[in-house]
Amino acid sequence: MPTTTSSTVAAPATTPSSGSGIAAAVAGEWAGHTRSMDLAADGTGMISLFSGCCTGETWSVHWDPAGDTITVTLVDQLESTGGGLGDLTQGYTFTGALMRPDGEVTALHFVRPGEDMGDRDQGFFWCSDRYGYTRYCGA
Repeated sequence: MPTTTSSTVAAPATTPSSGSGIAAAVAGEWAGHTRSMDLAADGTGMISLFSGCCTGETWSVHWDPAGDTITVTLVDQLESTGGGLGDLTQGYTFTGALMRPDGEVTALHFVRPGEDMGDRDQGFFWCSDRYGYTRYCGA
């Protein structure tokens, strides 16, 4: 079977209403299929990640801007349901960047360590009311 490589299209780091820089562009509420996240402007936040309806975890997070990306670090587990996801621990990090996976709607692309930010088939996407919604954020 042939292998195809797809890449995301970088989105601008700001919008007219967001101020300047990646921090202003990503602060706020984000959602995806079976997940939600709220990133406060002070670098704190909350993330809830589920696999289906009944297995998941909620964590407090700390996040830092770094150029055109952010690093989101899990701080304290607030809730575990159905045994949790099994691979998340305190200090675990995700890297995020604003992308246009469909070429139109800006979404926040998260990858795990070792995954390629430029490959839209790796990691997962978050959508927001600010930028709109794309199928890449899930059902």
